[in-house]
Amino acid sequence: MVLSADWLETAADQELAKRIRAWIGLVLAQRLGGEGTLLQERLWEEEGTEMTTLIERARKWGEERDQRWLERGIRRGRLEGERKLVLRMATRRFGPGAADDLAPELAGVSDSDGVAAIAAKVFECKTVDELIEWARRSLPEAAR
Repeated sequence: MVLSADWLETAADQELAKRIRAWIGLVLAQRLGGEGTLLQERLWEEEGTEMTTLIERARKWGEERDQRWLERGIRRGRLEGERKLVLRMATRRFGPGAADDLAPELAGVSDSDGVAAIAAKVFECKTVDELIEWARRSLPEAAR
């Protein structure tokens, strides 16, 4: 017998069907956290689908979510590395303390293009204060 969403809806033993649904919900919640409940509802909306297909689809959605998280983590790590490099450049150019002065402004820059713009200005500005002022004036709000 293939367990399907239809069977769970029409099973003679509704107590068993209820327990199977609860088990699937628990598995989804453990695997996907808060998204598990929404995913479970989404799965039950698809009529006539075999349970193995539902489980495979849930596994695939979990893997896709994990991949998105990994990619987001890689982007954040790359951006953090770029920020650290700019702080080292500022320290080398303007001396000790420059990184401490620049760090709060740089922490507010949310994309690589903004960090790269500040990095380029490290070579053009005469003081770290001039660099910070340029960043505040020139970077669009979306980059901060």
